[in-house]
Amino acid sequence: MKIADVLPELTILPLRRFADAWDVSAIKQGKSDVLEQAVRGEVSRIDTEEAVRQRLATFEREIDYVHRTNAEMLLRRILDQPGYVIADECELIKGAVDADAAFFEYAQGNASTRHLDQRSIDIYASVLGVAWENKVSFDEYQLVERLRQKLNIGRRDHRVIEIRVARTSPIGPQEAEQALRDLGYGGFVCRFKRGGQTQVVVPEEIALRLRGIYRITLQAGAYKNLAAKIYITVIRETLEEANQPAVSLKRTFWSSA
Repeated sequence: MKIADVLPELTILPLRRFADAWDVSAIKQGKSDVLEQAVRGEVSRIDTEEAVRQRLATFEREIDYVHRTNAEMLLRRILDQPGYVIADECELIKGAVDADAAFFEYAQGNASTRHLDQRSIDIYASVLGVAWENKVSFDEYQLVERLRQKLNIGRRDHRVIEIRVARTSPIGPQEAEQALRDLGYGGFVCRFKRGGQTQVVVPEEIALRLRGIYRITLQAGAYKNLAAKIYITVIRETLEEANQPAVSLKRTFWSSA
């Protein structure tokens, strides 16, 4: 759904939140149709990589590290869906909770880090441990991210090491719900009632820019279709050559880890 398709579905409060997030100027006490028209007039500005990057950077500064991590997890799950729409918010939350629980189980096993250089693990774990002493400030987050790239540690590997170092817990339903609220205030996710269920959508213009920023090339369905046509041994060898863990395709967490 494009922004123009989403706007008529929103009530005044989420509509105003979306407008505020994207700095759309409008009369504060204006009616829905006035505010909707103001947002429509700004779509061309919103639909740019620069605007989405700037909004994302501001969002990352606005909330703490744990909330930011949870929000990105939920956001990636929505971006992994056809049309960037999930018809039932409850299914999204349950899926995120179940997937994170599965990932935590995976992170505790030796197979999750055996593809990594032990020295890199030790260095990264030490820095993460110091950062977590202060609940990871935004500046520490930036430094950790630079070190992650320097040590060639993937996003999945970061989470595995962080789980072990910080001894965090899997996301729960309340945390997932809070993540959706944060994404709503951030202007990335819109929620509205349809057919008795709460639909969750990332407007297409924003979703496509986010996929580029997050370097999401294929959605889960496309990966599974590709995997179905390639021998498992070939996939495993390719992953090992790329210094990546050969995670089972039966796992349900991989698209949001």
